Amino acid sequence: MHTISINNITEGTSQQQTAERVFEPHSLISFTTLSSVPATVSNLCCKRLSDENKLFAGTLGLSQNNAEYGFCPAFRNEKTKQVLLSRTANGKVSPVHLLEGLPQNWFFPNTQDDQARVLLDEITSGFVRQGIFYTREETINAIKIFNLDDE
Repeated sequence: MHTISINNITEGTSQQQTAERVFEPHSLISFTTLSSVPATVSNLCCKRLSDENKLFAGTLGLSQNNAEYGFCPAFRNEKTKQVLLSRTANGKVSPVHLLEGLPQNWFFPNTQDDQARVLLDEITSGFVRQGIFYTREETINAIKIFNLDDE
């Protein structure tokens, strides 16, 4: 049995209940709350993520709107097809898209300053559910196609 730490989920929410339902049969689960996310993470949003959040506002393409269906924020390198879950600076899985846990080679050179980091064009933000990466658009469609919002 593996131990999975599901971090930054507000206790008693549907997100926690979903995580427990999805992972409980396979693992021991521990939780931390959103208040444990360091304040510095707000400085790590790049313009592209901010623009995407505006574009998908009010849809199932945002973390806060699809987490209850088991989707975890992630990034995919379209050249290498490598997928990484979004993580905080201390390595915990994040409930939102953060740049902290991404490899330096996923950013344009000379963007060492966290506030000035710019993702390479081949990096796509999206979500992972049951080991499969979905773009934001694919996430919206998957929830509709699989009738997840009717469960």
